[in-house]
Amino acid sequence: MSAGSYAHPGAPVPAKVGMMSSMLPTVPTAQGYRELPDLDGDAHVGKGAVRDARDLKLKRLIRRLRVFARSFALVVSTALTISMAVTLHKYLSTRDIVIDGRTAWAHDTKTWPTLMLLVVAALSAAVNLAVLFAYMRDVAAANKTETLSTIVVWGGHITVWGTTAALYRYGKDTNGVSNDLWGWTCSQSAATIQAPFNNVVHFPTFCHVQSGSWYISILQTIAEILTAGIWMLVIGRWRRQKRMKTRESSIPFRTF
Repeated sequence: MSAGSYAHPGAPVPAKVGMMSSMLPTVPTAQGYRELPDLDGDAHVGKGAVRDARDLKLKRLIRRLRVFARSFALVVSTALTISMAVTLHKYLSTRDIVIDGRTAWAHDTKTWPTLMLLVVAALSAAVNLAVLFAYMRDVAAANKTETLSTIVVWGGHITVWGTTAALYRYGKDTNGVSNDLWGWTCSQSAATIQAPFNNVVHFPTFCHVQSGSWYISILQTIAEILTAGIWMLVIGRWRRQKRMKTRESSIPFRTF
């Protein structure tokens, strides 16, 4: 056997094999060596670095948008909860006060529009507060909490807020009868009896509060749509990451 036909373990790699190795870069694995595809050398490394930088930038942007959306929704839902609670408390605490043979409120006052908006706003505030509190503790915990709240959003939270705003507006002056809390405080009938009830309730104030609450409920609906839109970005990023992992796992292995 000639010396050229035998290679010692520490002998140099033949030129031909060396050329093939340079053409097919490898990385060590438990099974041997994993061949990487021809990725145009440093150019591919540069593209990968750019892709990773863009992904990190998108990740940070999504996180900021999620915190902003939740903070905005929390402020809006808290404002609604307070305004509805104050209005309902005023009615309950003054409905039995009689002056000149009548109370300050309409006959057969209906409170369901106010109660409905109060409950929905309070639940929304609780969800938003839970997500933000989770962010303060741990991002992973916040992701889990927000995923659950997102299921609620896509399960009908946007619809609930849209319906709530519409029903709250519908409840005002239904069929021309101002017997709801919002419609009554803004009615001419309430203005007529304002003088004797000045020390009981100021109708124009509660009229403005409830009118503002309806507009705020519309803002809350927009906030939920914004949250859903941000999650579309999140899902898009997840899908891109999944495609990249699938592409990497499909790279062939070769053992030596």
